[in-house]
This record gives sequence, C-alpha cells and structure tokens, in this order.
Amino acid sequence: MQIEIITSGALGRAEAVLCRGFPQRPPGFWNRLLKALSAYREARGAGPIGTLLVDKGQDVGVLLTLDSPGGGASAGRKLNLSSWYVDQRARFFAPLMLRAAVAAADLVTDLSPTHDVEALNERLGLAGRVRGSMIVPTLLDSFRPSRARLSLDRQAGDQLLADHAAMGLVCATLLSEGGVADPLIFLPTRLRGVPGVRLIYCPNLGRLQLHRGAVARFLAGQGRMFLEIEANRADTWPGALHAPSRCRVFASGELPADAIDHSYTELTFIHQATPGPT
Repeated sequence: MQIEIITSGALGRAEAVLCRGFPQRPPGFWNRLLKALSAYREARGAGPIGTLLVDKGQDVGVLLTLDSPGGGASAGRKLNLSSWYVDQRARFFAPLMLRAAVAAADLVTDLSPTHDVEALNERLGLAGRVRGSMIVPTLLDSFRPSRARLSLDRQAGDQLLADHAAMGLVCATLLSEGGVADPLIFLPTRLRGVPGVRLIYCPNLGRLQLHRGAVARFLAGQGRMFLEIEANRADTWPGALHAPSRCRVFASGELPADAIDHSYTELTFIHQATPGPT
C-alpha cells in the first residue's frame, strides 16, 4: 500500500475513486470540485488537495485535505478533512491516510463525518467539539435593537470575502461602534425547504450576538428566514432553537476562541460545485 499526493495530473484518478465512493453526487460534481480545489491551491499557495491510497498500481482510496495557510480567525496551518472513501478490500489500511493528515497541521477539522468516521476520528485524536446548531429566526430577531449595520462593501477581509463571494456565499461586513469592522461569511442552506444561512466565518461571536438584531435585519432583507450557528445546547442563545443533528464538528488542536472559521473548507467548495438554487 502507498499513499500518493493528488497532483494536477492525478485529478482524473481522484475523480474516478470519488465517483465510485459517492455515486449520489450529480454528474460532473467531482470534476468541478477538484478543479476548484486545484485552482485555489495554485492561487493561494496552499498544500496538496488530498491523497490517494494505491494498492498494486490500483487506486483504492481517496481523502481530500483542504488546506488554509493560516490567517483568518485560525492560528497556524488549518487542514479540513473531507470526502474520505476506501474500497472495502483496503479498509484495513484506511487509518493510515487519516494519521498522515492529522500529523500535518496545527488544526485539523472534520465538518461532516459519517457515524463510522466519527468513531475513527476519536481514536485518532479528533474530538467531537460541537454537536448541533442553534437556529435563529431572522424575522423575530430583527426587532432586537442594535446601532450596528451590515455592509456589502468589503471593508475588512477583502480577499477572504472576495474569494467566498465568488463561490456563491453571502458575504458582508458588520460595522459597529468605534469603527470595528468584522467580516462575516454565510453559507446558503435550507431547513424543511425554508431558505436560510449557516455562519461559517465570524472573528468575534460575542460581538455578533450583541448586534444580532442588525444581522437579522440584513439577512431577512436577503430573503433568509433563519441564521444557523454551530453550537452545543448549553451555548444556544436565548430565543434560538437547538437542532442537535444539524452540525458536527470534530477537531484536533484548538478551535478559535469565540470565533468560527470554516473558510476554505469543504462547506465552501462543495457549495461552489453544487448546481441549483440555494
């Protein structure tokens, strides 16, 4: 068994394994995703986009490792594990891929593990940090007072917001007292067919909560009926609902304190590669 880095010349090989492992994805999905990841790696100087598990010249497994070279709300090198699949006959060697990935970064996250992968994550040092999310109804929250406002002008985090806006995400800057400007990134999502957003980047959750009325008014004006924020039940804000099965966050290393940083992760690139309304 060998572990090989997915180079630009191996995108087709990785696509073939991903199509085999995740046949529910629409035609062309993995091709679009791999090309987007490869373009991001080249433009931002990020690390390899993943690895292939090879047995006797045959590709039997794949693991995407989405790399963000520091910056944002995270310190050090951040690595997000995604889209892991190994053929049944090679499952015994699957942990080798995860061990190699976990050792390669200061912070490793897995944002959408299956139940089987959750157990393996914990054996390899990725602890379950968040189990669930809070759902904030924007129409109700819009009545909360706040002197802050949200702007579509990219006054903070220019490159960060520009990159994610190009992926189809909702990006804005929260402008509050004292000239503080917080870049915010929201992932379009749905709950029982109702359009909303999930918060995937915020450098200061305390400030966001303080100005949740202004955030809600902005999102309601965008036609988003709820704001979803990953949170354990004990951390759910007053007036919000808790959905225990909506989000799972596993991590090795320290997550940002009072912040969320899922920039340049599977959540963003998968959204970019998925056609259809959001």
